[in-house]
Amino acid sequence: MAYPSRQEPGRGVLVRVVTSVVIALLSGTLKAGSAIGRSFPAQDNCGVRKAAEADGPQLLATLARAYYEDPLFAWYFPDDSRRLQQLQRVLALLGAQIFAYDETYTAGAVSGGEDVVGAALWVSPDHWRMCPFTWAAAVGGLASSVGMRQLPRSLGGLYLTQSRHPQEPPHYYLPFIGVEREWQARGVGSALMQPILARCDCEGLSACAEATSPRSRAFLERNGFGVLQEMALRSSPPMWLMWRGPGP
Repeated sequence: MAYPSRQEPGRGVLVRVVTSVVIALLSGTLKAGSAIGRSFPAQDNCGVRKAAEADGPQLLATLARAYYEDPLFAWYFPDDSRRLQQLQRVLALLGAQIFAYDETYTAGAVSGGEDVVGAALWVSPDHWRMCPFTWAAAVGGLASSVGMRQLPRSLGGLYLTQSRHPQEPPHYYLPFIGVEREWQARGVGSALMQPILARCDCEGLSACAEATSPRSRAFLERNGFGVLQEMALRSSPPMWLMWRGPGP
């Protein structure tokens, strides 16, 4: 079944998302000193919805905390005291364009307000490739976000995932998914994936993702993904290219 055509994200949308994140970084909403573990309501009062533009800063902060202890990202950014801030900056850089495709979903804990406790950033079919302009922007953005010392590892990981990414058939791509520690192992991650996985099954499309830890690999396998290949950069921990075909 054919999938709907998607337009490239407009510059105005990208500028607004990036601006909101930069303001949050400067104002302290996203700061390196933020607690890695946050306190959320104990009950499973959590709903999934499509993310709004205003969710950007909190969404990216949630993802940064979720990836803080990930073994591959700890290898990318080995300084514990700086990793959270580096993750926030890199996610702001890479996440802004992904967010503009309007396939980002959040899980919110509703109790006297709504906290973003998880997020899944999807890319629609045929938009996972990075064009030369995007590569040039990524090099400059990563250099200023993580510093020249960590730049080779970050760029190497980005190049590896791009070069090994399956060209065909058309598929949705999940570059980032994360859940706050207190909400993990409670079905939030699987719930975040369901809107797109259900669409894949309905439209006869596949889905692709990378697992950056044994735990994330097991999570993806529980949601119907299988391993295509194992990948690594020199001394880095392994990551796995994962693929899910459409359901019956």
